[in-house]
Amino acid sequence: ADDGWAYHGFDRKMGQDSGPKGLLDQFLPNKHVFAFDVEATGLGKGSQITQLAGIALDPQLNPVENSLIDIISKPTVELGGEAYEQMRKGGITRELISRVGVSQEEAREIILAKLEALHNAHGQMSPMGHNVRYDLNRLEELIGTENVNKYFDTSRVLDSMTLTRVFQGATDTKDLKSAQLSKVAEHLGVPLEGAHNAISDIFATITSYRRLYNRLGGELPMNDEALASARGGFRSIAAPMRESIVRNARKIGEEVATSIVKHTTKFPMGYALVGAGAIGAGYLLTRPSERDNVPTDNGSG
Repeated sequence: ADDGWAYHGFDRKMGQDSGPKGLLDQFLPNKHVFAFDVEATGLGKGSQITQLAGIALDPQLNPVENSLIDIISKPTVELGGEAYEQMRKGGITRELISRVGVSQEEAREIILAKLEALHNAHGQMSPMGHNVRYDLNRLEELIGTENVNKYFDTSRVLDSMTLTRVFQGATDTKDLKSAQLSKVAEHLGVPLEGAHNAISDIFATITSYRRLYNRLGGELPMNDEALASARGGFRSIAAPMRESIVRNARKIGEEVATSIVKHTTKFPMGYALVGAGAIGAGYLLTRPSERDNVPTDNGSG
């Protein structure tokens, strides 16, 4: 274990830099952070995002109000293989994507609008994630290199997977051999309900990052309540979209029914049933959808 500490440049007892200057400090946020995770159609170049969840944090890793985003998008490539099996375990199924997903172009515009608003308020942000380079690569393919460079300070990347590797080399732990997020969260006692759903993944990443940093001797406040509140009060982007559809469906149904009642004299009962069906179709859409439960009930790992 001492060799591990020496390798990473830390003083084992104090958790302070005793080798390469500023190594632990490199994991300390020095500006606002955008913590995010993506699920995608594959692992390599050209893979398309099917879900992105992210939240802005202040330099103490407290959540920024109204900054949380969770979006599902329809890929233009076929869903299948191991990547799909993993996201399916987190509740991101073909049926769900088909029903509530936006197009890749719409996802791009929504994400850019969120990043622009955060940039206007907080400037460039440090990206945070678990193996965040992968997430950045997928995001870059969607929104472009110019926008990634505009919104993110990529010289200050906060990666909980890298921090896990430091932790593994710097401590005596024998039961954390994997850097997989679910294993890290389990070792640290961080709740991670479900796997491979970006919204739960990113909250587990933030809490794991804090705990790893502090166990290495750092001092980041553990504000789990603020994170829980941010997540608990969140409504997915699908909710307002669905409500808009509901309002339109109700309006159309009511207009059709009114027109039928007003202008029809033949077969009044049959047309009345049709009108009632039109209204009913609109109201059926008010039932809670599976998508509305994804941000709070499922997770990724």
